[in-house]
Amino acid sequence: KSNDWFDITDDLKDHQYPDPSAFNYNDLFDVDNNGELKSNNNCGEYIINKLALNRRQLLIDRNFSLLLLGYKAIVNEFRNIRDELINNGSNEARDLLSKLVQANDVVIDKKDKMYESAPYTIDDTKRP
Repeated sequence: KSNDWFDITDDLKDHQYPDPSAFNYNDLFDVDNNGELKSNNNCGEYIINKLALNRRQLLIDRNFSLLLLGYKAIVNEFRNIRDELINNGSNEARDLLSKLVQANDVVIDKKDKMYESAPYTIDDTKRP
């Protein structure tokens, strides 16, 4: 084990772990469409690299969470469309159904891509 807990400062330009009791770690990171963590400061990049937060298994977990969020949104759309068709049977309901089918295709595509990647290779088990 190494001692990589440097002197803590408030400067996010430093390569360090900020004090978690004084700093919200959620502010350090953004998640892109592929589930990969990004940061716009040195501190966040240091943590991502040091803790290997973009390893395959974590990407799969993040993508699965994004998939579930998308699925929940689709289920809500189904409910709205069902209600609209029951009440009115309008053209607007048919348009909503078309959008729902397109959104469902996106979720299915995301799920398929997620399962195409293997969680780990031998190189992933070694520290940089």
